[in-house]
Amino acid sequence: MKKLVGMMLLALMIGASTKAKVRLPHLVGDNMVLQQQTDARLWGWADAGKTVRVTVSWNNDTYTAKADSQGKWMVTVKTPDASFTPLSITFDDGDKTTINNVLSVVRCGYVQGKAIWKCPSGGLMTVLWMIIIRWWQMPLIHLVSVMQRYQALCA
Repeated sequence: MKKLVGMMLLALMIGASTKAKVRLPHLVGDNMVLQQQTDARLWGWADAGKTVRVTVSWNNDTYTAKADSQGKWMVTVKTPDASFTPLSITFDDGDKTTINNVLSVVRCGYVQGKAIWKCPSGGLMTVLWMIIIRWWQMPLIHLVSVMQRYQALCA
């Protein structure tokens, strides 16, 4: 009996290790926001040498990339016009991962030449906005916190 259980566990572990899903960075996920009418880069990790297919719901185009020796891959997709229609993006390396409720929006502002809307991190206004957005569950406002790391440069 112990041998049977051991063999079943071994078979499950081998099966699970051979079917790895595409991994995505925390910025690429449900409720993400894309700028309208531009080229957006989507990236992630998969098993080395695997082909990753990315299919977007707004025009059903499929983009492909091959994971390098470290498993990194990247595609550039054309984004749609701004809309309140929730969109989806499917990543497939043999095991599909779909992100939902993706919105395409117009530019919100400029910071360092980039089209983004930025709140100062750690400030009282940031905390208040996070509380307001989460408390009232505002589905059309997408909030993401990005940790920034600075590296000192030696002269």
